[in-house]
Amino acid sequence: MLKSDDWLTRRCMEYLVKYGEAAGAERMVDIDGSVVIPTYSTTIPQLGIDITSPELYGKRVKTFTISRDYGVTKGWEDIGIPPWNDPDYVRQQEQVMKHWMRRGVHQ
Repeated sequence: MLKSDDWLTRRCMEYLVKYGEAAGAERMVDIDGSVVIPTYSTTIPQLGIDITSPELYGKRVKTFTISRDYGVTKGWEDIGIPPWNDPDYVRQQEQVMKHWMRRGVHQ
């Protein structure tokens, strides 16, 4: 995958290798699921990627992937955390999550 013709796959794998090296990992392992943590932004600065970019149209995650934070904007009463009910924050977070969902991420 490090030699992939797909720039996104290659860039993500380069990042994972560097992260693993910094953490002292001895090898990579296969996974069957993952979690993304959407932010207020649509960019992933460490990778230089904007998930709204036309270059990413049609690209989807390869494993079952869920979003960790999206539920905070809805249903916060049920899990006992302070409300994140600022209308601007909720609106922006929902827009960001729409882009992640287009990539195959589940809420």
